[in-house]
Amino acid sequence: MSKFDLNLLIRDLNEVLGIDITIHDNTGLLREYFAGSVSDFHNHRHEYCCHGRWSRADYDRNCLRECQVNMDNRQVSEVFLHHCWKGACEIVFPVTIDNCRVMTVFAGVFRHSGSICPPELQEQWEKLPVLSEEKLRKIINILSVAIDSIIRRTKKSLSGSTLTGRAGVIMNYLRMNYDKNIGLADIASLLSVSPSRAGHIVKAVLGKSLKKIILGLRLRRAEELLAETEYTIEHIAVMTGLGNAGYLHRIFSRERGVTPGEFRKKSQKIWGG
Repeated sequence: MSKFDLNLLIRDLNEVLGIDITIHDNTGLLREYFAGSVSDFHNHRHEYCCHGRWSRADYDRNCLRECQVNMDNRQVSEVFLHHCWKGACEIVFPVTIDNCRVMTVFAGVFRHSGSICPPELQEQWEKLPVLSEEKLRKIINILSVAIDSIIRRTKKSLSGSTLTGRAGVIMNYLRMNYDKNIGLADIASLLSVSPSRAGHIVKAVLGKSLKKIILGLRLRRAEELLAETEYTIEHIAVMTGLGNAGYLHRIFSRERGVTPGEFRKKSQKIWGG
């Protein structure tokens, strides 16, 4: 089955709806199962959002905290409006599969009654379109249909994995949950066997211990985030289940032969960053 071009879909939706869509690929599944990657849409690119970024440390900290850390960690499943510290408003779609957050979709950027923006952004803020009730309804309806299609394609891709039987079941579970504190007890519950039996099964069908498989998934995702996002190393460590920046630095250096910072610089040069 050929991969669906998610980038093209996003561009078409932006054009038709007159919005800017940002997608946080929380688990890396979109990158794996769709053509290309969504790195072009991972960071907020609207002119208003970019004001002050990369030049003012306070702006960088605030934007990272609000639109990346807080939004990805917010424990909600319904669509909601997010009013950011700059006074802008976006529609946020938390997307889950089997109770796991696989992506967070943002649609904006608007101004909303009652919003307050920094004085230096007042002129730009007044140029933002107003989010009317009708506009809100249309965007939610259309994007909900598009997101449902992405979810169905992702589930179909997971079920059509080259790994079958228990190997496929285990790997699909790990791809969705590698950032969590997973142990043999979780695999045992998944397979309805004892933890010791689960350890033998994992080694037999996947050729590695559970610990090594999870570490590999975490490091691969760390590489993607280092190369394609503005996330801090500390945040990447948390996102990938590697705990903190110090541990990520040690394990990444040991397994990849370079520090996370060195890998990021090299990757950005390769991709023209």
